[in-house]
Amino acid sequence: MKVFTIPFIFFIFFSQATFSQDAQELIKKANNLSKGGAQLQAIDLLQTGLKEDPNNADFAFNIAVFHEQLKNNEEAISFYEQTIRLKDSHVQARNKLAALYVRNKEFAEAIKNLNFVFEKAESKEDKMKAKFRIIQIYEENNLDTKEFEQHLNDLKSMGVTTHPRILASEAKLFYQNGQYLKAKELSDQALKMLEKSNDKKTDFESLYFVNVMSNVQTANYADASRYVDSIQSEQFLKAYSPIGHEYYFKLGYVYFFSYELPQSLNFLNIALKIKPDYNAARIFLNQVENKNAPKLWAIESAKLKLVEKMAEKNAKVDEADHYNNLARLYLHEKKYQLAARSADSCLTIIPSNLEAWYLKGICEYKQNNNDEAIDDLENLVEKAIAQKVNRVNLARYYFMLGLAYKRIESKKTVETFQKAKFDIYEGAAEWELKNLQTSQRKQ
Repeated sequence: MKVFTIPFIFFIFFSQATFSQDAQELIKKANNLSKGGAQLQAIDLLQTGLKEDPNNADFAFNIAVFHEQLKNNEEAISFYEQTIRLKDSHVQARNKLAALYVRNKEFAEAIKNLNFVFEKAESKEDKMKAKFRIIQIYEENNLDTKEFEQHLNDLKSMGVTTHPRILASEAKLFYQNGQYLKAKELSDQALKMLEKSNDKKTDFESLYFVNVMSNVQTANYADASRYVDSIQSEQFLKAYSPIGHEYYFKLGYVYFFSYELPQSLNFLNIALKIKPDYNAARIFLNQVENKNAPKLWAIESAKLKLVEKMAEKNAKVDEADHYNNLARLYLHEKKYQLAARSADSCLTIIPSNLEAWYLKGICEYKQNNNDEAIDDLENLVEKAIAQKVNRVNLARYYFMLGLAYKRIESKKTVETFQKAKFDIYEGAAEWELKNLQTSQRKQ
């Protein structure tokens, strides 16, 4: 028995080594075929090898890779799973399988495989990569926030606390939880570190988004301006628009036409702080500031034109328009009684003139004649609906009526602002509704 033992063991070892060498040669040959675009031949070659050695995980893995190259994702998944069955700790197979599951939106399966890598991989680098990828899946697909936080803590337990990608993920988490100051602080740190390191892998745009939005939410408008132009993707632009520079520009526009000039100026200045080169806001701001200048010369000019029109025959429509122009000028001068008289004069000529009703309602509102203002504005809305005015003007009328209702704390306030939510008035109506909710909570 002893005579045959050593040669027999040597024969087995030599056979296994030879077979392993042959397997590597086969894989090398298959990879060369793949590089030449002959993936199908490469697959056939390795399928033959797998039949002869059904426990060879490397054969199964490479077949999966070639199927993935051909975009046969279902076949690729099948062979990556076979690889794992043959070799449970195959890190590459699990990582690739996770990527395919993400593509199929099977996030639970993807995370399961990456968690296995994190728990079983020998190298710290492999563990970190797996956990970073899990965090990325949670961020990109808005998955459960508590689980996301747990994965961040797993990385921290490895001593990874000041890595820029960890800071970036934490900033996003704080932003989602409405902790804007903390989100601002961490996103600032992460961006400084990433810009210095010239990192090409981190999703800068989502970090720019969190930084800009956190700064806007905490009224740090100058800081928000640093990265506004870096937000390019449709996804982030859509999420940014309800609070960004265009939003404040629209608020400025709406409050200007509601004759709330201080608020209009404030919103336009915020728009320019967020985006200093925002030309539309700059031009409109100049117009608003010009409207704030004394209008005595313009009033006298309007009066002269009105006298001329009154002297003309059949000039009733023009005369009515001039009364409205005069009412607007008096409004800007805060001469509300004179403005109201001018609007009334217009209504004497054309009782259904919507702009005159609008101006008259504002005059009463400015004088704190709340009942009269509401009567005029309700009358205006009723006439506007009857005349089938365009939806933007109707939103303007509802918005002004909402302001009047809000002052007397009417139950109709919320419903009226909801009706004002259209086009450029949508943001302003939301603004008023949000402020209304805040004041109600304080009470």
